[in-house]
Amino acid sequence: MKHIKIICLLALLGAFLGSCVEEFNFENETFEYLLVVDATLTDEVKHHEIYVNRVHKFEDQPPNKVTGASVKIIGNNTAYIFEEKVSGTYVSVDSFAAQPNVPYHLEITTKDGSNYTSSTNQLTAKTTLDNLYALREVNDKGEDGVALYVDSFDPSNTSNYYRYEFDETFKIVAPLWVDEDAYIVSDNFPDCIVGLQPRSEEIKICYRTETSPVINLTTTLELTEDRVEKHLVNFLSNQDYKISYRYSIFVRQYVISEQAYAFWNTMNSFVEEGSLFSQVQGGFVAGNITATANPAEKVIGFFEVAATDSKRIYFNYNDFYAGEPLPPYAVPCVKSAPNLFNNFPSDKCGPLIPIIRNRARVYLRANTGQFPSGGPYIMVPTACGDCEALGSTTPPDFWIE
Repeated sequence: MKHIKIICLLALLGAFLGSCVEEFNFENETFEYLLVVDATLTDEVKHHEIYVNRVHKFEDQPPNKVTGASVKIIGNNTAYIFEEKVSGTYVSVDSFAAQPNVPYHLEITTKDGSNYTSSTNQLTAKTTLDNLYALREVNDKGEDGVALYVDSFDPSNTSNYYRYEFDETFKIVAPLWVDEDAYIVSDNFPDCIVGLQPRSEEIKICYRTETSPVINLTTTLELTEDRVEKHLVNFLSNQDYKISYRYSIFVRQYVISEQAYAFWNTMNSFVEEGSLFSQVQGGFVAGNITATANPAEKVIGFFEVAATDSKRIYFNYNDFYAGEPLPPYAVPCVKSAPNLFNNFPSDKCGPLIPIIRNRARVYLRANTGQFPSGGPYIMVPTACGDCEALGSTTPPDFWIE
């Protein structure tokens, strides 16, 4: 699972919610660096991940990752130990899966000796993610695009609460890729010399994966049956460059508890448009993790044990927009011809040299008069000629053309 996005969201919310229930003061000297925990144990056999952070002010760089902590999950008198792989990210030493009817709880000890523990939770009921599908639609904002929906059904009527996450992977084709590259022969003024060489590798086609940035919930509690039908998990405008060629989405469905649903639903209420920037705070969002020595200490986060199911689909732009123009590219591909020498007396080479050195722009073609006062080469933003500025040239293992 990819939970970094939730950590960022919780940190942002924590920075705003802090301990204030009165008018919020951005200069508040009593800012509390609250502990932030993101921990979901599932019925998948894998190395599970837990993220431990502290909320931070926007001016704090880098964010407050909690390092050197002791992290473990206890279930049926068995302790599953987690090791820190990168700052603030703890991964279980052994692969394991949550088992039905086993109570689990989370324990964290920070390196300053503070102890935190969660309430006990058990694995929720398993519900299959039956369908994941894409439809071309016009959304409520009047945008033409591709909507991604899911269906599921629990005949036992015991699931009722669901949370969805997704990873989206898409092909990127650099629209102004060429097989030559500019390089610096000499930058020792007045010998400002550049040349062209073949590209060392083809960097025209890349792949990029992004993780869902939102908390997506639904409940069937008020329905006559436990059926999720045509639930929207993502919408992509026809102006979104992600769908320009080939697009894949991997959706995870989590059956969550009523308490987890209440927590995430409350969190969602704080990220509605404009609410985070209100001067009136709605109060602290309590999860199920507490400080052992001081139960009054505020901790942001929820430890949940959730049954999960997942599906992946692919589609091409032509499946929905055959013969129609592609969406605008990720960046405007504005052409320019930076000068090799400065237009004023100087003992340094012109802007073309540092542009090539820093790969701020890349070569497109020779300047044969399109820019009369420009340098020898027409250059474009790096992403327009080198897709590695946006993704990786190596297709993911799961990728299917």
